[in-house]
Amino acid sequence: MANETQPIPAMIIVGFLGSGKTTLMSHLLDQAIEKGIRAGLVVNDFDEFNVDAHLLRRSAGNDNVLELPGGCMCCQLGDDLADALNTLLSLQRFDWFFIETSGLAEPLEVIHQLTAPALLPSISPALMVAIVDIEGPVPEQDGARLVWEQARCRQVVLLNKADQIAKASLERAAERIGQHAKGAEIIITEHAKVDMDRLLARAGSLDVGLGKEHAHDHIHVAYNSWARKLPGTIRKDAFETYLKEMPEKVVRAKGFIRFADAEGTFFFNRVGSYVQVAPLEEAGTPPAMMVCIGQQIDVAELEAEFTRRFGGN
Repeated sequence: MANETQPIPAMIIVGFLGSGKTTLMSHLLDQAIEKGIRAGLVVNDFDEFNVDAHLLRRSAGNDNVLELPGGCMCCQLGDDLADALNTLLSLQRFDWFFIETSGLAEPLEVIHQLTAPALLPSISPALMVAIVDIEGPVPEQDGARLVWEQARCRQVVLLNKADQIAKASLERAAERIGQHAKGAEIIITEHAKVDMDRLLARAGSLDVGLGKEHAHDHIHVAYNSWARKLPGTIRKDAFETYLKEMPEKVVRAKGFIRFADAEGTFFFNRVGSYVQVAPLEEAGTPPAMMVCIGQQIDVAELEAEFTRRFGGN
C-alpha cells in the first residue's frame, strides 16, 4: 500500500463510448473494498452531467469519487485533472487511483497530463487498461483509429461483451489486437468482469509513446452532446421505443428516469442498437436526466423529436 513517501499508483481505464468502462470500474471498486484497498476514483465524462460518477458514488461514497465533466481530460481538462487528483491526495487515505477517461480521450495525451510537474512525484501512472467492444458503434475512420490507439497504449486489453459476440469474431479480434498491441495481455470478458489482482500484476511504469508527436486531430472535436431533464410522465414502453429509434449519429445515450407507470428510478443505456433499461437497485435519487453523445448530432432536431413524443416539459 502507498504511504506519504511513495507516489500513489494510478490505473487508467480507456475505451470507446459504450465499451464498458464504468461497469469495469464498478467491479474493480467492489473488489478493492473487499480486499481493503483504498481506491480514489476520478471519472471523466464528455457531457456536463456525469452519469457514470453518479453510478459509482453509490458504492464508493461521495468523498471517494471526483468527477471531470464537460470535455476530455486528454487536453481540455488538464488543470481540472490536476486539481481533482490533488484534492484526493489531500485526503491522504488512498492506495490506488482508478481513473476512467471519456470514451473520446486520446490515451497518450492522458499519460502526458498525469506526468505533469503538478502531479509528480505524488502520482505514478502504473497501469493502462483498454476495454474494447469489437462490435460496438465506431463511426468512420477516426473512431477506428482511436480504438486502436487505446488498445495499443496499454498493458491489458479486455475484449468485452463476449456473451454478445460469436466465438470466431472474438478469436479474430484477439489475434488482430495481439499483432497491434504487442506485449499486451488480452482477456476476454463478459460484463467487464475481471480479477483485479490479475490487472494489478501487470502494473509498472507507463511510458508508452511519451513524447511522440501526433499528426491527427483529436476525435472529440467532431463530437457534441445533448442533455435534458426528463419528466415523470413518460411510460416505460414508449421510452424504450424512443431509445431504439434514435438517429444513428447518436453513438451513446444514458441517464436516469422515473416512469409514470413503474416505481423507482431506472438507469438506461443505449450503445448502437443495444438498449438497456433497468431499475436502480441501490438507494439514491439521481436527477432524471438524459445525455446523448454523437458525431455532429443535431441538438435542435433531437429536442424537437423528444417534444413531439413526450411534450416539452
